[in-house]
Amino acid sequence: MISTLLGDGNANLPLGASLCFASATGYAVYLVAGSQVVQRVGSIRFTAYATTVASFFCIAQFFLFRPLSALALSLPVYGIAIAMAIFSTVLPVFITSEALRRIGANQVALVGALGPVTTIFFGWIGLDETMTPVQLAGAALVLGGVMLVTLRPAR
Repeated sequence: MISTLLGDGNANLPLGASLCFASATGYAVYLVAGSQVVQRVGSIRFTAYATTVASFFCIAQFFLFRPLSALALSLPVYGIAIAMAIFSTVLPVFITSEALRRIGANQVALVGALGPVTTIFFGWIGLDETMTPVQLAGAALVLGGVMLVTLRPAR
């Protein structure tokens, strides 16, 4: 029924929306539970544990679905991959864990909600991507929600 209303091009919309919802729920659980663990074990140790577990699953997935020959890449590709790993994964994860320790899960979640909005904006500015009215409306809702929660008077 949904695919009939949305057209055949959006037949996977319910699955995609469900996966997005599951991802958001998982991230919320990670922030709340992680905030409590960070207070007990410290942000650096927590991050080391979390990234070790995540790395294990990523490496296992690679070996399950790719041949070993897929690792035969040039040195510049490995250099770029290492730089991306450090600056786009390791440092942000450590910074997020430290933020959990210092300001708590609620504030980290609010700041994290701005990530998709800035991604849309920088894609439009730097990559010449199109920005649709639906994206603008979604960005406005996210920004409005963050402002509503952060600017509301304390009770």
